[in-house]
Amino acid sequence: MKKVIMLLSNPFKPDPRVYKEARSLVNHGYDVTVLAWDREGKYPKKEVIDGIKIERIKLKAPYGKITLFVYLFLWWIYEFLFLIKKKYDIIHVCNFDTLLPALITSKLKRKKIIFDIFDFYGKMLPYSLSVFSYIITKLERFFIRYVNAVIIPDEDRKREINYLNRKIVVIMNTPLDIEKKKLEKKNIKFQIFYAGLIARERGLENMIKAIEDSDDIELIIAGFGRDEEILIPLFKRSKNVEYIGRLPYEKVLEMTMKSDLLFALYDTEIENNKYASPNKLFEAMMCGKPIIVNKDTTMSKIVKKWNCGLVVPYNNIEKIKESILKIKNDPNLKTELGKNGRRAYEEEYNWKIMEKRLLDLYEGLK
Repeated sequence: MKKVIMLLSNPFKPDPRVYKEARSLVNHGYDVTVLAWDREGKYPKKEVIDGIKIERIKLKAPYGKITLFVYLFLWWIYEFLFLIKKKYDIIHVCNFDTLLPALITSKLKRKKIIFDIFDFYGKMLPYSLSVFSYIITKLERFFIRYVNAVIIPDEDRKREINYLNRKIVVIMNTPLDIEKKKLEKKNIKFQIFYAGLIARERGLENMIKAIEDSDDIELIIAGFGRDEEILIPLFKRSKNVEYIGRLPYEKVLEMTMKSDLLFALYDTEIENNKYASPNKLFEAMMCGKPIIVNKDTTMSKIVKKWNCGLVVPYNNIEKIKESILKIKNDPNLKTELGKNGRRAYEEEYNWKIMEKRLLDLYEGLK
C-alpha cells in the first residue's frame, strides 16, 4: 500500500478540497496522513476521518497578517522534522506555504512530490507587500520546475505555468454529488446565500447595497475571515441581512439547496481573483441554483458557456440589483439557469471526473 503525506497550513476542519482528494485516495487503496497546522489550538492532535489519518501541529498564529511570516518559519521546522521521521512514498503539498520543507526532504529521501496549487501565494498578498509578492511569485515559479507533478484548479492558470513543468493536471474544486432533498423554505422571501471568506474583496458590501431597498429579499451570510471587524457590524445593521457565522460543509450545502440564488463576486484588482474557481460556483451547479458572478474572471467564462447564471461588473451596484430582480421576477429563467448549471455539473464538473484525473496522476508517479 502506497503511503501519502498531505501537507496543509490550516487545521483541516476538514478542508473541502483536501478532504475530497484524500478520501478518493483512501477509497482506492492509498494510506493517507494529513499533517495540518492548528493555528487556533482547538482541534484534536490526532484523529481519523473517513479513513484519513490527521495529525495536527498546535502552533498558534494569526491569519492574513504580516507577522504570519515569523510563525511560518516555525511551521516549516515542525513540518521538516515530521517528514524526516515518517515513512511515505509520496508527498502531496497544498500551496506554497508548505512547499519548501517538503521539497528538501523529497530530495533527501528520494520521494515523489506533488505541488497542489489552490492559489498562487505571491498574488494573494496585498499591494502594500508588493516586494514580498514579487519575491514569492519568483520562488513559486522556480520551485515548480523541481516537483514531480503540479495540480492546478483551472485551465487559465495551467496556461500561465504550462512551460514550467511537464506534468500539470487540472483538478477543479467541484463538490461531491449529494442526494438532492426537497427542503421546505422557512419563509416566503427570496433568499440569496453566501458562504465563504468574510473579506471586502468578495463583493459583500455591494450586494448589501443592491438589496437594501427590497423588503422581500433576504441575504444569508456564513463564513469567517480577516475583515470580520469591519463587515459583521455592517451585516447586523442591515435590515434584510442575517449573518450566521461558521457552518460545517454539510450545512453549507443544505443552505445552498434551500436558497434561490448564489453569488460569487471577486475583485479583479487582485490578480488571483481573475482565476478563482470557488466552491460556490460548482456548489450552485450541483444544487441546480442560479449564480451571479462578475466579469473578467474564469467564473464568468464558465457561466456564459453553460448559461447557468448572470454576469455583472464587479463594482456596478445597479447592474447587480438588476440581475437579482431579473432572476427573482422570472421563475422560468431561474429554473432554466439552475437546470443548465446541473447539466454542466453532470457533464463536465462533477467530482468523479476530477477523481479520475487525480488517480491517473498518482498511478503515473509509480
